[in-house]
Amino acid sequence: NNLTQIHLDVNAKSYLSPALFNIWINHFNTTVNENFGGENAEKIKTQALNLATVLQIKIAQQNTIT
Repeated sequence: NNLTQIHLDVNAKSYLSPALFNIWINHFNTTVNENFGGENAEKIKTQALNLATVLQIKIAQQNTIT
């Protein structure tokens, strides 16, 4: 969960908005699409979206607590 804590720490200093996550996921997907293909490429894009979703939920929880 170190990755989660890093994002929570950054968010505590400067809000990590859903718009920023959308920018990141779009860049990530573009990079994957330009360099890879097939089932594994689709899996990693899904995993990245899942990770971004979980991080956004944790950030939203942090923002309601503080």
